[in-house]
Amino acid sequence: MILLILFLTLFSFLTNILFSRKLGTSGSENVSSLFFLAALLLSWVNFSFIVLESSSTYFPLYSWAEFGVKDIYFSITNDNLTAIMLVVVLSISTLVHYYSRSYMEGDPHLSRFLSYLSFFTFLMLILVSSSNLIQLFVGWEGVGLCSYLLVSYWNSRNSAVKSALKAILVNRFGDLGFILATILLWNIVGSICFQDMANYFSNNHEGCFLISLFLIVAVTGKSAQFGLHSWLPDAMEGPTPVSALIHAATMVTAGIFLVIRCSFIFSSSKTSLLIILILGSLTAVFAASVGLVQNDFKKVIAYSTCSQLGYMALVCGLGEFSLSLFHLFNHAFFKALLFLSAGSIIHALMDEQDFRKGSLLNLSSPIAFICTIVGSLSLMGLPFLTGFYSKDTIIELSNVSTVLSSAYWLGLLAACFTAFYSFRLIVAGMIHKRKGSFITERLSTESGIELNISIVVLSIFSIVIGFLSINFFKTDSIPMINSFSKQLPLLFSLAGALTISLVYFIISSKQFLIPSNPGIMSFKSSRLSFFNSITSYLRSAWSYDFIVHYFFSRPVLDLGEFFYHKIDRQMIEMVGPWRISEVLIDWTTKMTFYHGGLIYNYISFLTIFLILIVIS
Repeated sequence: MILLILFLTLFSFLTNILFSRKLGTSGSENVSSLFFLAALLLSWVNFSFIVLESSSTYFPLYSWAEFGVKDIYFSITNDNLTAIMLVVVLSISTLVHYYSRSYMEGDPHLSRFLSYLSFFTFLMLILVSSSNLIQLFVGWEGVGLCSYLLVSYWNSRNSAVKSALKAILVNRFGDLGFILATILLWNIVGSICFQDMANYFSNNHEGCFLISLFLIVAVTGKSAQFGLHSWLPDAMEGPTPVSALIHAATMVTAGIFLVIRCSFIFSSSKTSLLIILILGSLTAVFAASVGLVQNDFKKVIAYSTCSQLGYMALVCGLGEFSLSLFHLFNHAFFKALLFLSAGSIIHALMDEQDFRKGSLLNLSSPIAFICTIVGSLSLMGLPFLTGFYSKDTIIELSNVSTVLSSAYWLGLLAACFTAFYSFRLIVAGMIHKRKGSFITERLSTESGIELNISIVVLSIFSIVIGFLSINFFKTDSIPMINSFSKQLPLLFSLAGALTISLVYFIISSKQFLIPSNPGIMSFKSSRLSFFNSITSYLRSAWSYDFIVHYFFSRPVLDLGEFFYHKIDRQMIEMVGPWRISEVLIDWTTKMTFYHGGLIYNYISFLTIFLILIVIS
């Protein structure tokens, strides 16, 4: 069954690439949607067989390479982790495909766009179903390549091309860590199959720290943890369906999936778990703080993705890998809902992405308005919504953990920030008085039925899927804590929502005006200046790009320029190509003197060579 699922997504890609002209745009849309709908249904059937009946299968297909007694096989693993990831990836991909039919309507290259989406999904399925690191690396690199093609799909926009290049170049650092970890595992374990590695590390801990350290580098790049995170917000330059697919179900979740799949390696090294814990908690609070001051609809959601990935890494650092998978599962649905709802709003607002310029209540888009509220509340982790069941559990677990107490407070602070910018998105973009142009307001209309169907289905999942799926994840190991500590995450979230509500209430009532008293005016000005400094610092993402540019990128470029002008252009070329060419030209010039067509020169040369032959 799992092979049929893989082939259906592959057939969708091949159909759109090879037969799009014969099928036409409408035919390509229908065929692609049918293939993905069939794959989605099969993934749920596979989920019922594997997860509900607690079974797993292994399919060795063919041998890639032979190394004595050790072979590298292209093989498929179908266990609980694979079955859950198949459901996540195909559920989001199918809805994104259906959504794209309306969102990208009128695009002359829609078939090519759908083929990229299909190939992206196929490679992600190869990644999650692989039984060894080499096969996983094929999917790992494949989703990176497809992300470049999709982010730069509108390649006439210079910003889109730059963002795609940034994404693929930053991820190369993570790929280097992946390759080094694979080499070490082959040298130490003698195999790169997950089952062989699990058996080895159950009794041995040799090299586990160094291997896990390289894997952390790989995870940092792919899942946008702090340090290699800067590509993720810039990837918003692609079409909105691409953002939903990358952020919700495919590329950014690949790093967390790698940690869960290789949990036996990380569990063997407490130091590596501590590093993941610190990295995850720092990423959560960093991305949430930057999201506070963003005004671009999609960038707010992008930084929220980075923050939620921090939560997933944080709980992995606590050793609760199943809880991280649970949050990954829940996050996929409400994050896809937020992106697709944002796309519907942007579509209605004539491609306006600044949410301060329009109120959806002044438009005829009530469905997108309601779905955005559902997604934002689920992201905040309010009770009885999908995000609550995993996010609050993560914070509670970090409270009782004795590994790093600061991780708990950073998680609480990130939850407060998340509630702040989520409610700001609702208040400023949905309820606040409209500031957009009159023409945009008059031309804005309700989105098409295909867009609305996708976001309504996702909104239903964002409400009920957390409650329905909690029994499939082993979260019973969470220790009991007192009622106040259990309610603290909710209180922090409500505090963030209340703060932004008060801010907008004060602004709307014009109580923020500076009085005429000079002393008070000076005091207000100083406070305003301090507030603007903090806002600018957060908007620059903690000046991370500035630091990287002036302390890393610029010195490397200066060093390269020095070697180019002083070493390459002068020393090497003077000694090498230029000097050799001068000598050869001089010799050939002298040789042409003896090839002037004079017979006595040729007789003299022939005589000399014959004498040399006789002597030798």
